[in-house]
Amino acid sequence: RDGNTLLHLACHGGYTDTVKQLPPSKSDINLVNNDGNTSQHLACGRGHADTVNNTALYLACVRRQKDMVKQLLLSKLNINLANSDGNTPLHLACVRGHADIVKHLLLHAPDVNVLNNDGKTALHLSCPDGHTDIVKQL
Repeated sequence: RDGNTLLHLACHGGYTDTVKQLPPSKSDINLVNNDGNTSQHLACGRGHADTVNNTALYLACVRRQKDMVKQLLLSKLNINLANSDGNTPLHLACVRGHADIVKHLLLHAPDVNVLNNDGKTALHLSCPDGHTDIVKQL
């Protein structure tokens, strides 16, 4: 009735863990509600910084939305900004094996040596699942 998606509601409430768990079909970051707000607008308006950090670029990387990643990178976002788990967008793309996304991120010179909260770099996250194409890029 108000046009809010599950992503809108999770962002509005600051439920970062829920945002991370939503399937791609339920997490389109471009959708606006009846008031014209995206999920990111709602999170920003409520001061949910960590939720915002896990929306735009993070979700685009996780969901393999290449065109969105390209567009967001043009806006000069801090590509090394980590979420509450210490993961940067590069970490997230690497752990999921999204070589095409990693390629676009690397064009914007991220710090490939950033350690997440588990003490792992993007390279560490690429190896266990055999993402050799990503390992070569890094």
